[in-house]
Amino acid sequence: MNPIDLNDLEKGVQRYMTAARFAHAQGVRGTAAALSRTYGYDESRAQAAALLHDIARDLPLEEMKRILKGANAAFDGVDVVVATASLLHARAGAIIAREQFGVEDGEILRSIELHTTGGRDMTLLEKIVFIADFIEPGRIFRGSKTARNTAFKDIDKSMYYILRFLLRHLVINKKYICKNTVFAYNEYALKYGDNANNEN
Repeated sequence: MNPIDLNDLEKGVQRYMTAARFAHAQGVRGTAAALSRTYGYDESRAQAAALLHDIARDLPLEEMKRILKGANAAFDGVDVVVATASLLHARAGAIIAREQFGVEDGEILRSIELHTTGGRDMTLLEKIVFIADFIEPGRIFRGSKTARNTAFKDIDKSMYYILRFLLRHLVINKKYICKNTVFAYNEYALKYGDNANNEN
């Protein structure tokens, strides 16, 4: 997929998604483009990653497992013992992007893989997609407004805020925490510590 034809990509992505999911993908696309302009990143690559980030989200869990098994997928830091759609769709999505859409750009593929959990040493594109998924205009849950305001001022502080928000949510709701999220959080905790934005 070089150069990226966003019109063709959009049409292809739409076939995999419900109308609501496609609307979300479009919201992430627009937000990723705006973040790219703010931080001097390639808008086309960011939009492609955003369109593809939830490509597998509407597939049945068993189909996600089949895709991963067929690709002999191994992903650093992601716990394979927890087979949930919320964790597996990102990994399955990266495989679909590569195998069905011809994406060979490793950074785009990793941004799809990490958009739910975060991970170690995230690149600017990976941060953009992760944040855009959290703050796109359709997101109206508690915390999204603060993250949205922070995202265009300091992308790393926005990452730290979102990771803290996610960890609190997971703990309060007694949910499993992927080690990638812990890795990502610890990087920012070491960087910001008590000086981070502590708004709830």
